[in-house]
Amino acid sequence: MTLLDAFLRYDIPPFIRRRAINRIVRLTAEAFGAAPPDVSGLKPEAVLQRYALFTREEVSRLRQHPGDIPAVQERLYTSSMAMASTYRKLLGVNNWDAAAAVSRKVYGYIGIAMDSSPRGDITISTCFFSRYYSPETCEVVSSLDSGMIAGLAGEGELTFTSRLTEGATCCRACFRHRRPQR
Repeated sequence: MTLLDAFLRYDIPPFIRRRAINRIVRLTAEAFGAAPPDVSGLKPEAVLQRYALFTREEVSRLRQHPGDIPAVQERLYTSSMAMASTYRKLLGVNNWDAAAAVSRKVYGYIGIAMDSSPRGDITISTCFFSRYYSPETCEVVSSLDSGMIAGLAGEGELTFTSRLTEGATCCRACFRHRRPQR
């Protein structure tokens, strides 16, 4: 059994999930140039809630300086892509189907129900964060998703066509794979 098979078959131990979520919290705070929220000792749902409120507040603050939004989005994308690339290599993810399966499992741990097609079409039927995010917040923070999926798939671009935060019944997006430049 490969590490990828084991990852997909078995539950991830809570301490590993906590470590990964804490890493996302830190890299998000760094992208915004802010101190990360204190999430120590919180249960998983409370961590997600604190994170959602933190990112919502940071995007609200960022909207005071709209020219800074693209740079923050780029930092969110780049740092989450680097993190996910590490996981891709560790797990031996080498195709879209494996990247999508890992994404579904990981996103499930943070309250996001995601499905995908072999062509890269993605549907998100429920999202924990949609309770907290405005469309503008979702648009900025979804740069993390773009980076995460690109890192797992080995580069590419995620484009949303509808979002729960905009009143749609689900989020729809499409991931287009592209090979990294050498």
